[in-house]
Amino acid sequence: MRTLITLISVLSLSLFTLAACDDDSPAGGNEICDNGADDDGDGWTDCFDQDCFADEACNSGGENCTNGIDDDDDGHVDCDDQDCVNHASCQATDEICDNGEDDDGDGFVDCWDLDCAEDCEYSEDCANGADDDGDGFVDCEDQDCFRHQVCTVVENEICDNGIDDDGDGAVDCADEECREHPACQTVTEICDNGEDDDGDGFVDCRDLDCVDVCEYLETCDNEMDDDGDGYVDCEDQDCWLHQICNPTNPEICDDRFDNDGDGLIDCDDPDCFGTDWCGGEYEYDCGNRWDDDGDGLTDCDDPDCFGSEWCGGEYEYDCTNRWDDDGDGLFDCDDPDCEWDPACQVTQDCDAVDLTGCGPNGGTCYFQRSDYLGHCMDTTGDNAIGDWCQTETDCVPGAFCNRSNFRCTQLCHVGSTDECVSAGGTIAVCTAVQNWGTSPYGYCP
Repeated sequence: MRTLITLISVLSLSLFTLAACDDDSPAGGNEICDNGADDDGDGWTDCFDQDCFADEACNSGGENCTNGIDDDDDGHVDCDDQDCVNHASCQATDEICDNGEDDDGDGFVDCWDLDCAEDCEYSEDCANGADDDGDGFVDCEDQDCFRHQVCTVVENEICDNGIDDDGDGAVDCADEECREHPACQTVTEICDNGEDDDGDGFVDCRDLDCVDVCEYLETCDNEMDDDGDGYVDCEDQDCWLHQICNPTNPEICDDRFDNDGDGLIDCDDPDCFGTDWCGGEYEYDCGNRWDDDGDGLTDCDDPDCFGSEWCGGEYEYDCTNRWDDDGDGLFDCDDPDCEWDPACQVTQDCDAVDLTGCGPNGGTCYFQRSDYLGHCMDTTGDNAIGDWCQTETDCVPGAFCNRSNFRCTQLCHVGSTDECVSAGGTIAVCTAVQNWGTSPYGYCP
């Protein structure tokens, strides 16, 4: 009796164990990379699971050859990457000449394909200049050859087959001939049809247009591991093809698509201003030092800019931008328009050349870049002219730290002829520094 109870207990435990192992819920373990199963239950199997990318079974020099991503950042994706040259999914498919399929994707099936010329028997040879079947028609004039590749010359682009039919280098909607084709018109993304309806490169729930109508296992921009697989946002492979995790495509200015997804198409997008397609009308930016409309006149020299913010012609509207806003030859505080501007009311504490104004206990006068004037400082430097420096107060009084070479350089009053004297007695005129504006100081050349 005791033996029977023990046997029943063992059998019950075994059945419980089997039931537990037969649970349909995800195992939650590690992904085995070559068994054809989704071992960790994250929806990705074997080499398609990011946990396996470094596994020997899936390693192709760092490039995963089937995920549509440039995994090793060398500029080549999947089969275009030389790391994938031997990958099974990247092997070129030859035309099989008797299966009724276009195996090599060139648009010609079986014996209509030139690749099958040696394997097929033809009643009419379509390229030998002879009437082989004696029906009075030669080569491409014979109806036996009408669909043969050698006799098929496509003159017009077919706008939705992914092929450059007319051989001009532009495929489908990128071809000028397809501008008005229905397949090339911008439409709204439909979020559940498996198609990239709006042509921005993102399909259904991977398109930001669908964020309000889709449910996501992993929300790609909330800094949380929503699906608990150890990867957050754009690091999670569930998000790799999502629009938010992909760099914005540049706007192509002549294809009638919103390539960069900013809601502006072609010449309506500022990215296209000044391009060959979108220039030639007006100077759209009067402060970018660029001839936007290609008329040979740049910014304020172009009549398009007269009266603009940059080229007002009435007054110096910004007294601190180092720009002659009203075109009268006077910049910033040198212009009487700026006489009462607070930026032009700054006075210096002291003279950084004569070293006067700080008094016996007021420190040492140094030139300061905050306003390009002299101010009393508590620190006194001892680096001589020509020595290395980081700030003005590293140098001896009467010098400043030259930011072009980080060497102490002699300071002087602009225009003076007696302050810049070399050791050999050579006299030079004190030179103004352009970006110091109206500062009274310059440097000894």
